[in-house]
Amino acid sequence: MLKADATATRLRLPQRSGVDVREESPPRPERLLVAVSASPTATRVIYAAANMVASFGFAWIVVHVEKPGELGPGERDDSRLAQTLHLAESLGAEVVSLFGNSTSGEILAYARARGVTRIVVGKPGGSWWRHRLLGSLVDDLVRGSDDIDIYVIRGAEESAVRRDSLIPLTRTGPRSAYLLSVPVVAVATGVASLLSRHLVPGDLTMIYLVGVVFAAVRLGPGPSMLASILSLVAFNFFFVPPRYTLSVWDSRYLLTLAVMLAVSALTGSLAGRLRTQAAAARVREQRIASLYAFSRECTRASDLESVVPLAERFIGEMAGAEVWLFLPNAHGGLEPAPGITSAFALSAEERAAAQWVFEHGLMAGRGTDTLPDLQALYMPLVAPRGTNAVLGLFVEDGSPVDPDRIRLVQALAGQVAIVLERAQLAGEAHHAQVQAESERLRDALLSCVSHDLRTPLGTISGAASSLADPDAYVPEESRRELAQSIYEESERLNRLVGNLLNMTRIEFGAVALQKDWLPVEEVVGSALTRLGKLLRDRPVTIRVAEDMPMASLDGVLIEQVLVNLIENALAHSPDGVPVEIGASVLNDRLVIEVSDRGDGIAAGAEDRIFESFATSQPQGRSHGIGLGLAICKGFVEAHGGTIRAENRPGGGAVLRFAVPVGDGPPPMPSGDTDEDEEGPAA
Repeated sequence: MLKADATATRLRLPQRSGVDVREESPPRPERLLVAVSASPTATRVIYAAANMVASFGFAWIVVHVEKPGELGPGERDDSRLAQTLHLAESLGAEVVSLFGNSTSGEILAYARARGVTRIVVGKPGGSWWRHRLLGSLVDDLVRGSDDIDIYVIRGAEESAVRRDSLIPLTRTGPRSAYLLSVPVVAVATGVASLLSRHLVPGDLTMIYLVGVVFAAVRLGPGPSMLASILSLVAFNFFFVPPRYTLSVWDSRYLLTLAVMLAVSALTGSLAGRLRTQAAAARVREQRIASLYAFSRECTRASDLESVVPLAERFIGEMAGAEVWLFLPNAHGGLEPAPGITSAFALSAEERAAAQWVFEHGLMAGRGTDTLPDLQALYMPLVAPRGTNAVLGLFVEDGSPVDPDRIRLVQALAGQVAIVLERAQLAGEAHHAQVQAESERLRDALLSCVSHDLRTPLGTISGAASSLADPDAYVPEESRRELAQSIYEESERLNRLVGNLLNMTRIEFGAVALQKDWLPVEEVVGSALTRLGKLLRDRPVTIRVAEDMPMASLDGVLIEQVLVNLIENALAHSPDGVPVEIGASVLNDRLVIEVSDRGDGIAAGAEDRIFESFATSQPQGRSHGIGLGLAICKGFVEAHGGTIRAENRPGGGAVLRFAVPVGDGPPPMPSGDTDEDEEGPAA
């Protein structure tokens, strides 16, 4: 049963004139497939295949084929299969479950699809005559293997299997279905009795066939076979002469009874198989729908608070168990994820098992060879960067989760691991962004301290030292210039410190509005008054719409916004060019704009200029530390407004902000009305 390994080699032939000598193509990569079942030999087959993989470095796949028409193998075999698949996974194999009527056909089709070069299978047990009569998996694989090598591994005896690790499962047998086949035959007999006067006995067999098909569809293949035998006995007893006996006098009825039994058995078997396949298709459809729904929900989940209830709900329903999710803490240990509602109490042994699974990346707990006496099954959640969590499954009746459900849970757990890693990466990215922003702010503050603050301080210090020197002769005109320099640099220094304090208030959300009903002209005039010395040689054009209503504003903050916008316009426009200020009302919003005729705004920088420490230095001038427009944005947004910048046609820029006007000031109380209500003085 073992095919020789025919590995392709390079041919070296002597060179001859006129003969084209070519080398064969290199051999294809080796891939090993191991076919396992619930047999006691499966463990030995897995270890033998693992040794081959370790020796030759093959990629290997462990395959189990489930037939739709067969009943469960039993409690012990089901548990043994689960342990075999767990063992294969722990040894690094890819575990795959196939579904089909032909075990050999499914294995060979899958092997060709995956490019398998070698198949390892266990030596079949049982009597020789059974294999001669019904065939065996090894014979079928050898006949259909073509260029795939087949290796047969001698298995261990049943007594060699460790029985204490086999955990019983709770399974209910179909005894009630067999009992229900009796009334089905009784009903068919009653209907046949009513029609026996009008039909010949051969036609009555069709009625029994209907009952057999019904039993196969509703009860299964086993009860349908029992219904076939009971139908044969009932038909012979009630309708074949001599009636009410099991004797058959007419030899023609022997053929009828034989055909009836064969057709009934075949029809029942086919109907039962279709029923089983339909049930299996419904299960697969439900699982696929659950996987799709879970995948869709995972795409929406972006943090731990949203993924924990998803894992608890979907995985709990799939596994039929209570779910625990363990996450690593800052000290390298594991802690239950917040929000878990499982009623299963965790003991110290259970927590230690979860920690072991997290550190080793292998499953442990109930139903496995590692710590099988625990009450729960623990599996690692493995993401591309490694294990990031542990999933615990606790079944209330103490039975382990069956292999099919475990593989489905592993698929869901893999998505949970990816979501957790995505949330972790998002947190790390946010932390890195915060650090980068902190570095940028630190550099800007250092630049501010080293240049923008030290420059006015140096000017003030130099001018003050000249004025304070008693031995130095300073003319009166120079004295006035030095005093003026001290004053101007002090004002500049005051504005810089004020901007830093205002930006700190905005960053910490400490801007408290003190609104009042103010005329717009008053706010604009107050801002121009503060900038009187800067505007001495600069013309200003003011356009305020007629009938401007009063607006609900914090006058101090809006005045500061206007001061910063006008200073920005003065700094970015040539000397002698007027600065334009406009005010209007549009859709119940006060719109104020400040325009200049400077170099304008660089493409794509319309929003960036409102960020903290965003500076530009056209024409070689320094324009502060870049907080003025950021403060404007913070104060305007505190009013519930918006601010934007854009280039003007013909050159220059316009900075425009809009804030709500309000519902109008309250009516002024009337003095005459109060006097009328109070009445004349006594």
